[in-house]
Amino acid sequence: MSTDHTHDAGESLLAILDEMRRMVTQARSMPMSSSAIVNRAELLDMIASARSVVPESIAAADSIVADADAVLERARSQADQIVADGEAEAARLVQMESVLDQARAEAARIIEEAEGAAQRRAQDADAYANQQLGRFENELAAISSQVRAGRQYLEKTSGLPQAAPGEPPVADTAGEGQRPDGQKHRPTHAASDRR
Repeated sequence: MSTDHTHDAGESLLAILDEMRRMVTQARSMPMSSSAIVNRAELLDMIASARSVVPESIAAADSIVADADAVLERARSQADQIVADGEAEAARLVQMESVLDQARAEAARIIEEAEGAAQRRAQDADAYANQQLGRFENELAAISSQVRAGRQYLEKTSGLPQAAPGEPPVADTAGEGQRPDGQKHRPTHAASDRR
């Protein structure tokens, strides 16, 4: 893969996060509350899409590191060839012992430059992947907070049993819209201001 694929994966992730932000900002607000009503299925689908893109970003960064290793390997091969050529020349021209020393010095210089370049590329790839993951973490935390507030509001106003964070709502075992005593359940419309 090339660095272009890394940017493509990162841009896909940002597009998903922007859509999630749009959904939350444009969601219908609850009366007298900072909470909002969002389509749970659609939001969960976006979160799943975002989670699937993250490994692509990391894989693309790993590919950049692999490319850097290939550059280093080619440099080592080139250096070995230079040393071999220098040794052959030194054997043919015994009186020119400096030829071999120069070849080895050149080989060492090439290896040093290649190692420096490979290290910089690896660091850039790690920094990019870390930046994308950090942004995704922040955006996801903000969206999760909005979703949690919405669920808590619904549980409080509709009488639904409270579910642990990350779990689906508990079904109404007394029958849809009914209380255990058989009477129709009347949802409470009072809302608490969570701002």
